[in-house]
Amino acid sequence: MISNDRKDYASASEWLAALREDEAWGMVREELAKNNADLNTHFADALKRIGDGTTFEYWGIYKHDVGKVVTEVWALAELSLVKLKLQTIGMLAIEWIEQRKGKFSEELVAELSPIFFGQKKDAIDFLVSIKGMEDKQITERVNQLVREHKISDMSRKRPLWTVLNKHGLYSKSESNWNSQVR
Repeated sequence: MISNDRKDYASASEWLAALREDEAWGMVREELAKNNADLNTHFADALKRIGDGTTFEYWGIYKHDVGKVVTEVWALAELSLVKLKLQTIGMLAIEWIEQRKGKFSEELVAELSPIFFGQKKDAIDFLVSIKGMEDKQITERVNQLVREHKISDMSRKRPLWTVLNKHGLYSKSESNWNSQVR
């Protein structure tokens, strides 16, 4: 188990190297590597660990480069090493998943965010949830998110279909989409 005292490390990169060898990250990595691991659930859990604060913002700015994010937030007094450890394990988990599943392009997330009332995290959660779904399942998921007021009622038809179709996530016609999305 790594120390929770910054004085025990010469730099952020030394701490990150120690965390990569830590038992907590090892256990998460083992769980991710299981043959039947639900990577969508793990991705959502990892996003929760990162949170919506400063670390998450730098995560986007540095395009998911864990080392740069840790270096940037290392000196923040209000961020304890315990909290940074949990957030970094979240980032490492997403890094691991992205290496195996492929990243969602920044363009795709930027196009989807307005449809999710500007909530980038909700747009990413949606992309994770529909990964590998059939078209009918995607429209069912969209209907659920409209009911939950996560997707803008005004954007649920053509705007969302256009983005998903453009990026190859929904292959059927717009008229099919409109008949399925309520």
